[in-house]
Amino acid sequence: MTENRIRLSGLSLPLSELASVEQENAALPRLVCRRAGASPGDLLGMEIIKKSLDARDKGHPAFIYTVEASFRRPVRGKKAEEKKMLSPKKTASQMDRRPVVVGAGPAGLFAALTLAEAGMKPLVMEQGKDVEARSRDVEGFWKGEALLPRSNVQFGEGGAGAFSDGKLTSRSKDSRGAEVLKIFVECGAQPEILYWHRPHIGSDRLPIVIANLRQRIIAAGGSFQYEQCLKSLEISQGQLRALRFVDAEGKEQEIETKTAILAVGHSARPLYRELAKLGLAMEAKALAVGLRIQHRQELIDRDQYGSFAGHPLLGAADYQLTYKDLAQERGCYTFCNCPGGYIVNASSEAEHLVVNGMSLSARDSGWANSAAVVQVFPGRDFGREVLDGLFFQERLESAAFAAGGGAHAVPLMSISAFLGRDSGSSAEELLLPASQLRTAAWKETDLRAILGEELSSSLQRALLHWDRQLPGFAGEGILAAVESRTSAPLRLLRGENGMSLNCRGLYPAGEGAGYAGGIVSSAIDGIRAAQAMLEQAQA
Repeated sequence: MTENRIRLSGLSLPLSELASVEQENAALPRLVCRRAGASPGDLLGMEIIKKSLDARDKGHPAFIYTVEASFRRPVRGKKAEEKKMLSPKKTASQMDRRPVVVGAGPAGLFAALTLAEAGMKPLVMEQGKDVEARSRDVEGFWKGEALLPRSNVQFGEGGAGAFSDGKLTSRSKDSRGAEVLKIFVECGAQPEILYWHRPHIGSDRLPIVIANLRQRIIAAGGSFQYEQCLKSLEISQGQLRALRFVDAEGKEQEIETKTAILAVGHSARPLYRELAKLGLAMEAKALAVGLRIQHRQELIDRDQYGSFAGHPLLGAADYQLTYKDLAQERGCYTFCNCPGGYIVNASSEAEHLVVNGMSLSARDSGWANSAAVVQVFPGRDFGREVLDGLFFQERLESAAFAAGGGAHAVPLMSISAFLGRDSGSSAEELLLPASQLRTAAWKETDLRAILGEELSSSLQRALLHWDRQLPGFAGEGILAAVESRTSAPLRLLRGENGMSLNCRGLYPAGEGAGYAGGIVSSAIDGIRAAQAMLEQAQA
């Protein structure tokens, strides 16, 4: 860091002046020098800290940058702050036995990395397969092969996010988020995720990143066992004593340990049942359920970018919509938007059906999809007992499976039909070419019967409201059922020390524990859990 390194914010480059990446790369240094009052020859180097798109005025969209730049001589601008270096990782005092991390989703992988780089040699136990084998199983299911209960869109190395969009947006202000993105880049993700305001990796690149992250954990002393499903916990006098696992062939093993991070994901239903039976501290929580909605990407691009739709520097447009249904006092919102993506069959259980969205790094399928969901609450839509939200999800997924006619056929309906309109194309006409669905089969049916009248009417009002914000949103497009895995249906209660309220040594973490909602926030929570474990070991 030199004394002539400055930070410049609010730098704006209009899209009307840019036609290529090369033009952008040439224009930004000139803008930096002009703002700093320096000549181009004075600029030693620059780093983009943040980049976003301001498209509020669709006639004059612009990229907005925050940049740190170094100059040969003093210039105008705010002096850049010294970058805080991460403190050297300390080796914790020796535990009685090596710590176990249950689950190899984002929370589990980043917890394991934190422990491994602290010298703790964690053992990662994952009920699914490694990401390479899992990817083959998922593709096979989408082509009509049998559903594998332990290797699917929900279960396996990488977690549910491995087959989504690889979105890395997070509302968390935790400084660990920047470290998560840095590690992703070191493991093969695109460097622009470090500064783009809505970063994503893509489901085609994520398996490579996940495999490299696994190798980094192994190199630091960690190890993995796959197809090991956590069956039960041995707890004695409020202290974790052992974990019992069962493999794909039914063979059981017991691992003695007094420290474990539970990062099992939001679909670990048999384990939730077992934890409730053991009396682990948990509580029911609100969640959201609904449908997956798909439009032609050109409609969303036109609504968001106006005449600049299709600009080579913009890519596929995304959206995030909310609506408060005053008639029922429910919030509705879009979630997990996948520009240029696909609706996917995300089922993980026999005779239950759930959908999700996915897009590849290029986001070039020509279709945009998103969850369109409505809030549901304990004591109103289901009981207040800790597992009642889980039972509610299962009833919806069972109804969706039946509506599809069995064999995991995805039930579909046109938006117009869902709104009760006679005009509009059928789902079949809107689906051509049918390759825009990642599923072996689908069936056109009435999705309102799956959700019920109350939830359907909330979503109908939401769609009409959103149509005023994005014209055509309630026009041509399709809906798929059912989007029910937006979050965990319960929360595993923990204290300020990160441990379960009534089981010492057990650290619930991530989305499955009810403390995160996405890849980055789950990874952050996994790091947080591992650091809490290390602090206890050093105490």
